[in-house]
Amino acid sequence: MQVTNWSVGGGLLGLLVLGAWFIVYRRRAALHKQHLAFVKAQNEALEARVHERTRELHQKNEAIQQLLEKEKRLMQEQLDHKERELSIQAIHGQEKQALLTELLGEVRKLKKKEGWSKAKLLRTVEQKVYDVLQQGDNDANFMVHFEGVHPAFFQAILSHADNLTANEQKLCAYIKLGMNNKEVAQMLNVELGTVKSNINRLKKKLHLSPDDSFRQFIGNVR
Repeated sequence: MQVTNWSVGGGLLGLLVLGAWFIVYRRRAALHKQHLAFVKAQNEALEARVHERTRELHQKNEAIQQLLEKEKRLMQEQLDHKERELSIQAIHGQEKQALLTELLGEVRKLKKKEGWSKAKLLRTVEQKVYDVLQQGDNDANFMVHFEGVHPAFFQAILSHADNLTANEQKLCAYIKLGMNNKEVAQMLNVELGTVKSNINRLKKKLHLSPDDSFRQFIGNVR
């Protein structure tokens, strides 16, 4: 009878221990589940904040990009406007050179036909026209405006050949504006053949081969 009581007591004790273990296990499982839910909620909240922050940054980047593109368009429009002004100035200078050159030729023709007194007057007119053709003021103004549109052009050219003369630099500038050889000759008040010779000499100074395009080279200089 005593053994039976011990057996019953041991069984009850075992059940109590098993029940306590089961309760602890369930409690730990519940806590673990709560922890996982908390971590999941934190991760979801973090992902939401990251997503929102990414969206805000994307919007800011788009706004900055649009602003940069707008500024780029404005700068390009200003550059195009300056280039048009420069081209107009060059054309006017070219027309003036052509007109004065033609006038000088007519004066020289008249000087041969007229008498001594009129020839003397014509020589005075001839000298004045020649002086205007040789004036550097217009050239200086042109170069200032050109450098305003292409500020790094001459520096880039001189980095290839630092011994270019002032006329050679002007020739490069006129070519940069797209003038043909005849127009360049009028601007520089020289013969067409002289322009061709100067271009060949420039190609050598700039270390270009005979097959290289001088105009393409100048066009690529920034």
